[in-house]
Amino acid sequence: MADRNADDVANLLDRIAEEIDHVTEIDLADVGHAAIAVIEERTKKGLDANLQPFAPYTPEYALERARQGLSTTPDLKRTGKMLDAMAPVVVGGAVKIEFADQKEATIAGANNDGVDTSAPREGKKSKRRVTPTRGKTPKREFAVIRAQSELHAVGEAIVELVAERVDQKLK
Repeated sequence: MADRNADDVANLLDRIAEEIDHVTEIDLADVGHAAIAVIEERTKKGLDANLQPFAPYTPEYALERARQGLSTTPDLKRTGKMLDAMAPVVVGGAVKIEFADQKEATIAGANNDGVDTSAPREGKKSKRRVTPTRGKTPKREFAVIRAQSELHAVGEAIVELVAERVDQKLK
């Protein structure tokens, strides 16, 4: 009887190992959605990828936001479109976060990397008011997961996904 139980456990462990080794594109997309949720939650709190507060808005921009009834604490959410445009993209057995809309990708890049405001802009005139501040706007790096606690949260989501799938297969 003990041998049979040991065989049953060994077979069960083999089936679990097979499930863990078989990661689908849907699984990877789910992991991407978990990562996006982590990024959105952190950004809503006004924290960057290093869990530090975002650099403050310029006084002019903070005043403009206040007049519009928006928070003057940087949370990168003026309309919500930029954060809503984040989407998981599965490529070659990996998932990355991209922006589904080019305009929002450009805005995200400007927030993430900062913008040189002293350089003349080409193309259409910007709707943004010219401010006396010149130089490079501060980086507000948000579109990455670097903090150990956030990596752990995404890891937990992966474990939950695998556990659900294993549970479904064993029923």
